[in-house]
Amino acid sequence: MPKASCILMMDVDNEFGVLTRITALIRRAGLNIKGLSVAETLSPAVSRLTVSVETQGFEMGEVAGRIRRLNCVRQLQICDEENTVQQEMALLLSSKGDPARLWEGRPVLWEDEDRVCFQVTMSPRELDRFVTAQADHLLDVSRSGAVTIAIGKGE
Repeated sequence: MPKASCILMMDVDNEFGVLTRITALIRRAGLNIKGLSVAETLSPAVSRLTVSVETQGFEMGEVAGRIRRLNCVRQLQICDEENTVQQEMALLLSSKGDPARLWEGRPVLWEDEDRVCFQVTMSPRELDRFVTAQADHLLDVSRSGAVTIAIGKGE
C-alpha cells in the first residue's frame, strides 16, 4: 500500500509535557510520525506544533478528536495543500567534487576544502524529490519537518 501522510497543525499550551502527551497519543493509535516541528507563536504562552503523520489509509478523525480533547490543545487543524502553505528547511552536506549546481544560488552555511553545507527550503514533497534525485551527491541531510500556516478554512 502506498504511503499517505497527513499534517496536523495545532496550537498548544507552551508548557512541560505537552509534546509527550500528544506524540504518545499518536503512537498509541499505531501511527508513524514522519516529521515534527514546534516553536512559540506570537504569544509566548502558545506553541505551534506541526506533525506529519504517515496514515496508510488510516482515518484521522478519531485520533484528531482524541487530541482535541486534551486540555493543552487550543486548536487543531487537519491540513491539506489547499488550505495551507507548507515549507521545510534542510541542511545538506555535499562533497565539493559533486556538481556545483547542487548549491549554486542557495545559502552556503559552511565550507572547507572538500565539503560544503548549504540550505534549501521548499515544500516537503519538493524536498523529498530533491533529496531522492541528489542522494548520490549528498553526504548528509538534516531536515526540520514541515512548518505550516493556515491560509484558508480547514477542519
